[in-house]
Amino acid sequence: MEKSLRTSELNFMNQNTQFNSRTILEYYRKFLCRYNNGLVNREQFRLICENLIIGKDDAEEKMSMINLLFDLCDKDESGYIDFKEYLVLFWSRIIGPEDQKLGLIFELYDLNNSGYIDFHEMHSIVKVLFKLKYSSYGPSDYSLFTNQEFISSNLPISYYIAMDIMKTFDLDRNGKLTKQEFIEGCLNHQNFRIFLSPLKINS
Repeated sequence: MEKSLRTSELNFMNQNTQFNSRTILEYYRKFLCRYNNGLVNREQFRLICENLIIGKDDAEEKMSMINLLFDLCDKDESGYIDFKEYLVLFWSRIIGPEDQKLGLIFELYDLNNSGYIDFHEMHSIVKVLFKLKYSSYGPSDYSLFTNQEFISSNLPISYYIAMDIMKTFDLDRNGKLTKQEFIEGCLNHQNFRIFLSPLKINS
């Protein structure tokens, strides 16, 4: 017997995407055809996301980013993503409003779920993104990524990129970014928005 969506689940998806009920139910039927138990595990999620990750064919770095995405979706830590989580994530990531997509990216990068991104968190994610996207660049190319006048060879370029992002986005200068600061910073600075997007996202 085909598993059906609860009214509460359908209402949630209506509120968090711009799909109507008919479209959601059609997507759900297709989802069940592909995933018989109505759940996506981590390995299946990897196959879904693999071609959406921007950057080099570095399997370890890609898997790190995919794991972050999976953990963002798997709110109940069950080890699976259900249809509701799946649809809302990909609506927001691929075709949703820009501020909603950026809000989910913020949640992805808020590693300790504090509601803020501090320099340590920003540097951690910038290191992964830089390796994924720009590992072939050398020191002579660093001016493409940072406004810093002096770059020490003792620190990685990711340190300076993270510093630039924090200085640009942190309008109240308290050393941490709120979701609103992150969204507004990305909307106002296209280069940083592109850099901080882990997936190939259509605007």
